[in-house]
Amino acid sequence: MDLFFIILCIGATWFFVYNFLYSPRAQINRILKQMFNIPIKLRKSKQKLGDEDNYFYKECKKALTARYKIIISLLDYYFDPKEDKEYIEEKTNYAKTLLDNVENIMLK
Repeated sequence: MDLFFIILCIGATWFFVYNFLYSPRAQINRILKQMFNIPIKLRKSKQKLGDEDNYFYKECKKALTARYKIIISLLDYYFDPKEDKEYIEEKTNYAKTLLDNVENIMLK
């Protein structure tokens, strides 16, 4: 009985770790969360230090573009365009909207 309980605990732990930390959906959600946090952090830095030559805007745009490309690559690699069409469109739209609105966020 103890061996069964240990195997059950190991299986449950592996399941939760995989689904919440290493699965493709978890990776995409983590990158999207980073994309939302980057403009907020850089805007605070911009307010503290000033930004005469739009350095923070350029770096924010580069970081968001790199993460956008990663999200698109992960979606193409892991998900079937026919079966997961809604999920792919939803995550792509989130990332694209943030990337398109970075000027409104950073240059105000």
